[in-house]
Amino acid sequence: MAQITGTGGDDLIRTAVAGGSSNGLPDASAAGGDVILGAEGDDTILSGTGWNLVLGGAGADSIMLAGAGYVFGEAGSDVLAAAGAAVLDGGAGDDTLGATAGPGAVLRGGDGADRLAGGPGKDQLAGDGGADTLLGSAGSDSLDGGDGPDTADYGGLGAGVHLQAVALAGFLRVVKIETSSGAVLGVDRLTGIEALVGTAGHDRLVGGALDESFAGGAGNDTILGGAGFDVVRYDAAKGDVSVNLATGRAQDGLGGTDLLALAARGRSSIEMVVAGAGADTLVGDDGDNWLRGGAGGDLIDGGAGFDVADWRDDSATTGVLANLGAVVIGGVAGGTARDPSGATDTLAGIEWLRGTLAADTLIGSADDNRLRGLRGADSLDGGAGFDMADHADDEDADADGLGVIVNLSADAVTVPGFGAASTLVVAAQRARDGWGDTDSLAGMEGARGSLADDLLIGMQRAPAFAFAGRDLFAQEASILRGLLGADTLMAAAPEDGVIASYHEDPSGIVARLDLGGLVQDGFGTQDTLVNIFGIEGSEAADVIIAGDNGSFLRGGAGDDTLAGGLGFDRLGFARAASGVVVDLPAGTAADGDGGTDSLSGSFEQVTGSAFADRITGGDGGTWFFGLAGADTLAGGAGEDVVAYHAAAHQGVFVNLQAGWAWDGDGSSARGSLDRLSGIEHALGSAGADTLFGSSGATSLHGAEGDDSLSGGGGNDGLIGASGADTLDGGSGFDTTEGGAGDDLHLVNSRFDLVAEAAGGGNDTVQSAVSYWLDAAAEIEVLRLAGGASVNAVGNGFDNVLVGNGGGNRLEGGVGQDELFGLDGADTLIGGNGADTLTGHDGADLFHFEKAAESFRAFVDSVTDMETGLDRIGFTAIPGKLFAGVAPVSIGFNGALQLVFANLGPGTNRYAEVMDGVNAALGGSANVAASGAVLQVWHVDVAGGSAAGTYVFVNDGMEGASASSDMLIAVTLSGGPLSGGDFLLA
Repeated sequence: MAQITGTGGDDLIRTAVAGGSSNGLPDASAAGGDVILGAEGDDTILSGTGWNLVLGGAGADSIMLAGAGYVFGEAGSDVLAAAGAAVLDGGAGDDTLGATAGPGAVLRGGDGADRLAGGPGKDQLAGDGGADTLLGSAGSDSLDGGDGPDTADYGGLGAGVHLQAVALAGFLRVVKIETSSGAVLGVDRLTGIEALVGTAGHDRLVGGALDESFAGGAGNDTILGGAGFDVVRYDAAKGDVSVNLATGRAQDGLGGTDLLALAARGRSSIEMVVAGAGADTLVGDDGDNWLRGGAGGDLIDGGAGFDVADWRDDSATTGVLANLGAVVIGGVAGGTARDPSGATDTLAGIEWLRGTLAADTLIGSADDNRLRGLRGADSLDGGAGFDMADHADDEDADADGLGVIVNLSADAVTVPGFGAASTLVVAAQRARDGWGDTDSLAGMEGARGSLADDLLIGMQRAPAFAFAGRDLFAQEASILRGLLGADTLMAAAPEDGVIASYHEDPSGIVARLDLGGLVQDGFGTQDTLVNIFGIEGSEAADVIIAGDNGSFLRGGAGDDTLAGGLGFDRLGFARAASGVVVDLPAGTAADGDGGTDSLSGSFEQVTGSAFADRITGGDGGTWFFGLAGADTLAGGAGEDVVAYHAAAHQGVFVNLQAGWAWDGDGSSARGSLDRLSGIEHALGSAGADTLFGSSGATSLHGAEGDDSLSGGGGNDGLIGASGADTLDGGSGFDTTEGGAGDDLHLVNSRFDLVAEAAGGGNDTVQSAVSYWLDAAAEIEVLRLAGGASVNAVGNGFDNVLVGNGGGNRLEGGVGQDELFGLDGADTLIGGNGADTLTGHDGADLFHFEKAAESFRAFVDSVTDMETGLDRIGFTAIPGKLFAGVAPVSIGFNGALQLVFANLGPGTNRYAEVMDGVNAALGGSANVAASGAVLQVWHVDVAGGSAAGTYVFVNDGMEGASASSDMLIAVTLSGGPLSGGDFLLA
């Protein structure tokens, strides 16, 4: 045996020449056993046929063992080969190991991304650490990938061979290598293998319970993914690929048709498809799919579920512009994407976009989206819906332990003591990704961090409206998920309503909002929470304790311990897989996921699941959000609210007196039937709701939609909010508020209060009793119902007052009002402003109490003055119109202009009086005196008419005055005016 030691340089050591030497190193035996030490440098060592021990040393060594022996490549990316029963150990580095002949070899990759190829014998291949590729061959081999994502590749077996791969428990899989005639060439045992590459034949590849990847290659392959997240790859295809996960069929781009086995009807056992450079068609199923088209103009259709269009390509230098919106952005139409190759992809049924390692532009739709930009200065715009900026793939490029920094807020936020900075100012709607690039954010409500220490800042949200003393929000709360690492999750202010979510953590958390916001997360690290409103726990057993200012707690699955604080605290079970049973007095909750939660402290709101829940409230008053399903909701001794203001409901029918509600959850025409007891108040949905109160004092809120609200007995409060609502307080002294939209208020008591803000639509009050509009209510129409002789009084806005069948008194007040008497002997008083008075049937009185009610700038109009039936009345007010003047009988010669004026002694003020009053009138003026101070002007109207403008000028005035003269435009019917048509009192 000879020992041969190389130098520190790049050596060539060869022992294959018997008795000779190479490179000046003697005594190397061709057939004997040698010890060869490569030392440093990139060595090339060719051993003899004996049993040899070869240590490559540092450097990228190439070692060929002609016989048996042991080869250790040590550090460096080595190439090791053996023709006998050898052990090859690559050591550290990305090594290539191969057995070329012999009964069997042992190949160990060591650390690094290694490539191991067995020979014709029974070989043992162990990848150890790193992402390794183990090449299967003929013979019954053992392939163990070890740690990391490892691949077993049988693509080099040649023609006429196929695989029968069967997954066993855990990591173990058996692969039978057969010829086309059925002859067995070997049976391999695979462990620690995450990816399987088939042959050019007709393979059958079956996955297990873990996450796996399959590439069938050419041939008509059958692929069954199993229970994990499974990927089928066609990125090596030479032609166009067509994959439909819903039908389980795929054209592989190599001439074959694959069967992708279904896990259930409409759902494949495969979750992700990776295609190549062709014009590919990728169609998802009913589940959540990841679809990567690669280069070329692809059609990517996710189908149902929350689906991902993925463009990640480590070699891409140009980003993707993906647009799920409805308008053209950067020359890219909605529903399309310009991929890194410049081709146009067509997108449908996609909710999640994953970019490249270059600068991407990702645009969301009106639905809920998740945008993952990866590396590069990306632009992420979520659009409408609840959208999340996702950084879960980000790397800690500078290895400083700090992950991503994300600010969803519309304002810059100052953060003390994050990382090495004593004070960090984070710009509004910006994110620093794991590679140090700055992303711009818009329309993002949530953020998902990386595996390092992240800083995530939530957005603000403003309340959409208030009801029963609580603010209601149109936006969902901002959700922050830190994932692994000691994260800082914060909001600019506590009222921003930000939730820290630990839903993806592998084990239970301990969250103490009462101690300032410290969380031991499910990865074993401690997070810091600042101004956080809510906590969402893991799927394990969590401990979550609320703060004292009102908190939201969602335990998730597991036996959780949840404690309320001093504020208004909320329990949530919206993610539960089945109905929940919550009993606040008993302090227990069956969470719908198989766990039983322990409740303590005080909770004032409970949100159920999408299934049939049973929720019992506490004695302090409870808000119930049952969500979908046939729920049983029982209030306690306090003031309780049933609320349907959630996306699960579209148009509800609630009857608090009867104790039931159709919840509009879409399960039927009316939804599911909820059972209600002990509940005093109701909040509707975004659809058209019908809400009935009870015999007691009730508060009803319609929210969005055209709602019908009926209070019943008691002093009720009704709020229509947006939409064209009908509000009927019922008996009692009620308050109704219409909000936006054209609302109808039904009044039953003169003590009812109707509120309408300016700009709130064209609103109507209908009253069966005498009613006065509130001075602050912008009501367009006040209509009297029934046949009783009741009255209506307007306010300072422009009102329309409509009588009923009785004799009504209608008073317009300030503003330009329209009064309609309808049937009966009505009294119509326009008030200040240019009013229009229409009596309709009956002997009506058009009454004017003072000159300021109708003057030159605001001419009142009487549209249907019927002479001999209707009258124009004036009230004598000291110092005002007709003070001290007795009734006068006046005869007329036709439908003429009538002017009452004080002209003064010996003056003719005709021009002054008529100026600006009725310039269109012409003809002659005949003046006839009637009394010492009252003048009657008789003016011929050219062409004759039953209409005219009648000007009444105050006693003691000289000519017309814009501030004190009264002008009335009267449309006559039934003949000319006479003295009997005036009532002077």
